[in-house]
Amino acid sequence: MAGTYEQIHGTLLINHRPDTFMNRLYTLLASTRQRLAPILQPALTFARKQADNRVYWLVGALIIASFLVFAENQLGEQNMNALGGQYASKGPNPTELLQQWRHTPDLNGQWQLALLEMLLDMFLFIPAYVGTLLTWCGYYTEHSLFVTNPRRPRLTRLMRALGQAVMLGTLVGAAADVFENLVLIGWLFDWPVGWVGSGLLSAIRMVKMAPIALALWYILLHPLGILLSFREAFFRLFGLYHYDQEPIRLGLLHHIDQHRQNEAAVNQQLRALEHPQPTLPPLTFRRYFRTIWRGFLNVQFIVYLLLLLFGLLQLDQFDELFYSLINNDGKSRFWVLLFSLVSLGLLGGMVYVSSKLLLFVQPNYFGQFKPDQPADSAAKLLALQPELRLLRNVPLWLAHAPFVIMALTLILNYGRLNALMGEQTANAGLAYITLLMAVIASGLVFYWILRPYHRSLDAQHIALFEPLNPSHDYALLVDLAPRSILFGQGLLVATLMVFLPTVTGLPAAQTIGLYAVVCLWLAAVAYLGTLIYQFNNLPDFPLIVILVMLVLLFSRYNDNSDIRLSIPSGPNTALTAPCNVSAAQTPSLDSSLALQRPDVAAYYRQWLETRLQGDTTSPLPVIVVATAGGGIRAAAWTTEALSALNDSIACFDRHLFAISGVSGGGVGAATYVATLAGHRDSLTCQPRHDAASLKNPVQRVITEDLISPTAAAMLFRGGVHNLMPVVVPALDRNRWLEDAWERGMLSDSVRLDSTTHQVLPQSFLRLWPSTAELKGNPLALPALLLNGAAAETGQKVIMTNLNLGNTADSLNPFYDVADLFASIRSDVPYKTATFLCARFPFVTSGGKATGPLPNITGANCQQTSYHVIDGGYAENTGILTAVQLIKSLQRISDTIRIGPTRRAVARQVRYFLIFLPNYAAADTPGTLSTLRFLAEPVKGFLNTWNRNSVGLDQLIANTLSKDLSFSYTSLTLDTRRHHYPLGWYISKPAVEKMSEQVRGDIHAGLNETKASVLCQIKTLLTSSFCTDSLPPKRLKTIPQTLGAGLGKPIKKS
Repeated sequence: MAGTYEQIHGTLLINHRPDTFMNRLYTLLASTRQRLAPILQPALTFARKQADNRVYWLVGALIIASFLVFAENQLGEQNMNALGGQYASKGPNPTELLQQWRHTPDLNGQWQLALLEMLLDMFLFIPAYVGTLLTWCGYYTEHSLFVTNPRRPRLTRLMRALGQAVMLGTLVGAAADVFENLVLIGWLFDWPVGWVGSGLLSAIRMVKMAPIALALWYILLHPLGILLSFREAFFRLFGLYHYDQEPIRLGLLHHIDQHRQNEAAVNQQLRALEHPQPTLPPLTFRRYFRTIWRGFLNVQFIVYLLLLLFGLLQLDQFDELFYSLINNDGKSRFWVLLFSLVSLGLLGGMVYVSSKLLLFVQPNYFGQFKPDQPADSAAKLLALQPELRLLRNVPLWLAHAPFVIMALTLILNYGRLNALMGEQTANAGLAYITLLMAVIASGLVFYWILRPYHRSLDAQHIALFEPLNPSHDYALLVDLAPRSILFGQGLLVATLMVFLPTVTGLPAAQTIGLYAVVCLWLAAVAYLGTLIYQFNNLPDFPLIVILVMLVLLFSRYNDNSDIRLSIPSGPNTALTAPCNVSAAQTPSLDSSLALQRPDVAAYYRQWLETRLQGDTTSPLPVIVVATAGGGIRAAAWTTEALSALNDSIACFDRHLFAISGVSGGGVGAATYVATLAGHRDSLTCQPRHDAASLKNPVQRVITEDLISPTAAAMLFRGGVHNLMPVVVPALDRNRWLEDAWERGMLSDSVRLDSTTHQVLPQSFLRLWPSTAELKGNPLALPALLLNGAAAETGQKVIMTNLNLGNTADSLNPFYDVADLFASIRSDVPYKTATFLCARFPFVTSGGKATGPLPNITGANCQQTSYHVIDGGYAENTGILTAVQLIKSLQRISDTIRIGPTRRAVARQVRYFLIFLPNYAAADTPGTLSTLRFLAEPVKGFLNTWNRNSVGLDQLIANTLSKDLSFSYTSLTLDTRRHHYPLGWYISKPAVEKMSEQVRGDIHAGLNETKASVLCQIKTLLTSSFCTDSLPPKRLKTIPQTLGAGLGKPIKKS
């Protein structure tokens, strides 16, 4: 039995070997503590005195923080903390703005509110959070299981030194916070603080935030201690002291000692067995299979997560990321690849840790071991030694599974490489081989790192672990596997701390990429699921049932999806008109931009006035584009099609009256309009020789990585907020998608002009003129109609610069259509309006709005709360809105009077509708062979939903266009060339394929026949005199009363 004895005691010997890294880290922390002892000692004294009040310190800090957040919310994105952050990020210096607040009577209230914010921060919040962090960190440097276990002296020294270093860092961070606040107060009072540049302020903010984050991380390493602290504080409020944490901690230490004594007794019995140890026969196939099966039963939760990883990596969205890694050059690919490989390693480490812990806490499928019966336990251990050795390797095998899955995914993707890359196959092949070799090499490095730690895992410890209750089991795990516990809890807490705040989470998600985001989320779920399983002690403590009930209960009160509103331009007054009265009919009730929008008639009149000439009688083309939904595929197809039309047909943009977009098509339309607005000075009415003038900027925006922040917000922020009992607007998972798009839109590579750059973050409506600004405006941008839907009523909701009103007139083309701005009576940021029409099911939630809806009555109809969801729920093509708009234009006027004489000359107006579907009807049937009873309803709904656009396309082209008197054509994306994704990332090669196809289709349409719609548009625009460069005096005026019925528009040829 000598071999058995050495194997059993190998762990104890390894634990006492010198650990170079740990010793060096402890030495560094200890020397730092000695040098700063005069500062640290008062903090330790304060922490000891206030240790019993640590929970009350935390509650007080949270209350003060809520007051501070309330004050900041009154200033919106212009609160002092946000202004300081913008300046630190090389934004504008806010001194001029703050002095304007101070010296302008109407704005002085904002200055006073900003001063109140700073006073609350300086004199209440800083002392509160410093006291909270010091008391909690000080308590855990002396009373946690990591520092009070006498059998782990090196771990005790390390965690104590780390806690004291964190306390010192907290004091340094507080000093930096005070300095930053003095600078901000100096801005308010115009003190001479100009020497504090953006770089210095950015460094100060880093010095402030890093120690605070580290202190929070250190505290959250003790989940059991936090729970027991809150329980202790709660019962102390009622004078009950028998729930104090200290006796519980001593009891846990006693349990650890008892378990150690039982293990020692079993080891003594093993030594007493026969010598030498008999040679045990090798495992038969049956015993080998049974052992593997029992190991799977122990760690099946981890196996399911790995299968989920494999399934996720097969999605189309990950194919696009793979193509991007293959094709892109430069630093971005290097960093995304590096972080993806590191995240695979972190996921592998977490899989190893979670599997090991599950082997400890799961039931023992080899029969119940009784550590308090040493003889029986020793005999069982001896008989089951081959099985236990095999079981011991299960965590090591599973830990390498992420690398195997990634390599297998790359191999499966190889078959699609040639079809995408075309002539670049050789370069792509080299990049592919390099990527595959990088994954394999990373797996080998991971094995080299993990192998020494795996040697210390003793199967005897797993077999003799006897689950008792959650707290005692956790204490034993801290004793038996402290490095695993620290790694698991440390990575879980660090991941949440990075991805919950916007200031770190959004840029981190875009930097590391979707592969890393998913791997880190799975790592967090693996460890969190392990903890939940451990504490789910049935029937005494059904944690899973409690969590499900809390999520159901909190979901009634924690809706944080309110849409972001712009800062109002004037006072708002409560609406008191009847529900079915349009908000436009009560303009005196509100002076915001939402109620200053021109109606369709006034806007159309001005649009015609700037485009009609008296020296020609050729029909005036009025173009309306409808673009269908389909995620990033629709957005990319829309921008490429509009850019190609603009490049191929002179004056196309000038005669593009409006764009109706749904879901991803609406995002593409909004991207195109914003880019057009930012490049207006460079636009001419001549055929475009520099075809890249709009193509390149919109491609830069549309190929931005939007999926990584969207996924991070859904997985981390959405999951955490589900457990919040109150509304936390900062955790709204919809905002990161909007913010990521805006970051791309405002980047230097897009090169927007300064006016557009300032307007987009603040307003959707300011891109277009209000009613007062309409006269004389050239209306260079097309109107934008973004189609959403109201979840509560099923009505279509439109976000547009035109005042449609919420009319109850059944003869109005927009009957029963909700005008969002007329309903909420407020403007919204451009990014918010852009993505309100693209709220994908489950990925993002609906945007909550409050206001009247057409045909909705009731006692509280003026304050109806509804959620704007993806427009594809109501109608996924955008055609119906486009037809409704054309019908409205036809009602306004079919002819106008022009000419210098009194003789009326009728000039015809001709309407064109261009449809941009991004999908084609499948020409081969799919298969429903697996789980048909589940797949049939889902696939049937989705396929028929997509197929409806084919029938609607044919209905418009062959029937309604003649009856409604407009010409119609469509540009359809050929999805057979590439399987374009529906998510929020598309690779540049895929977009280039779209561009190549649409430009070829447009060229064919222009040269095919004179009867083609595109050829008709080009002919009319060529024969008409384009007025982009004309001075205002050359433009003719349209009478206020338009002569309807003096001519008929030309029907489709």
